[in-house]
Amino acid sequence: MSVQILSLSRENKDFYRLMGPFFGSRSAAKEIGIHIYDDEDKEWFAAYDGFVLIGFASLRRSVVSDCYVRPTRRGEGVFSEILSRILLAVPVGLKANCTPASLGVFVSKGFTVVSSTKNFTRVEN
Repeated sequence: MSVQILSLSRENKDFYRLMGPFFGSRSAAKEIGIHIYDDEDKEWFAAYDGFVLIGFASLRRSVVSDCYVRPTRRGEGVFSEILSRILLAVPVGLKANCTPASLGVFVSKGFTVVSSTKNFTRVEN
């Protein structure tokens, strides 16, 4: 798989053109489990195949959140690539609340399960 991972913030000139459709997406929010917000202190890690955005995650104060991969690209390792790029930026001290869909990737990258609820599992590295 050859995807490119870019780091973005809302100050990037194309940020809203690229990410905007996901901020209002009910289906993405339902899958992620939370609404996606463009907080000014979030750094976004976006995966592209050519010029097509295929997945993303955000990082805010050592918390990985907003993890999403387009349904047609799931199972291809896209989120694993995104998380690897985040770990290059911040190798230790990260936390996340994972859905069942992303938990395996976090564990494979060295995160430890801290607690679980019906919908989320909290992990740290």
